[in-house]
Amino acid sequence: LGRDYTPTFWNIGVFDPFGVQGVGSSGNLFLSAEVRSLAGAGAAYGTLVRANNTVQYILPNGIFGPGLYGQVMVAAGENAPANKYFGGRIGYAAGPFDVAVAYGDTDVDTAGNVTLTNWNLGGSWNFGVAKLSAFYGSIDLDGLAAGNVKQDNWFIGVTAPIGQWNLKASYGGTNGKDLLDNVDGSQWAIGVDYNLSKRTALYATWASINNDNGARFAVSTQASTLAAGSNSSGAQVGIRHSF
Repeated sequence: LGRDYTPTFWNIGVFDPFGVQGVGSSGNLFLSAEVRSLAGAGAAYGTLVRANNTVQYILPNGIFGPGLYGQVMVAAGENAPANKYFGGRIGYAAGPFDVAVAYGDTDVDTAGNVTLTNWNLGGSWNFGVAKLSAFYGSIDLDGLAAGNVKQDNWFIGVTAPIGQWNLKASYGGTNGKDLLDNVDGSQWAIGVDYNLSKRTALYATWASINNDNGARFAVSTQASTLAAGSNSSGAQVGIRHSF
């Protein structure tokens, strides 16, 4: 019960080598400024990551056989724009293999005339020396007076543990359609962790985004506003501790 990650967000975080964190996050491309601005008062699209006032059911392990997992979630709108949500996720994991599909629907305005649907599919295969992952998803904003908006996203990633080190990399892209025909971008990211213990690690990450046409994606939400078509890159180093 309460505020939690949405089922449609889980596939991003689980299969992104960077865990949707830092300058290498695949989430840098997941919602363009143009989608936010076209959504009007509900520009933040709050349920992309989390939802408030939720009731969620998570499928117990093994209830329908080994490897099957899933969840469903409903969030009350409470007269707030972009908060009324319902969605679900179902997946199967066995040995080195893991795959899951998710779907979500959000009322962008309180009347429910403008809706945003989000579906995605992610998977990974652990080869022992490295784990490969892949993701594809689509976000559709319908009901706007100006027309419909669609944004497709994808990425591929790899993680490779070598002793105390963990190497990771990803490459992904986004493609805008309908009202966003000129909003496209791609991102490279590479990183390395050095595990000091089971809970503490040093890390370094570098990422670069190539914005085509009218896109303004950036590697950090704290970055200055980019001019349309400008590129963005960044690096970070730090220490991480898991409590």
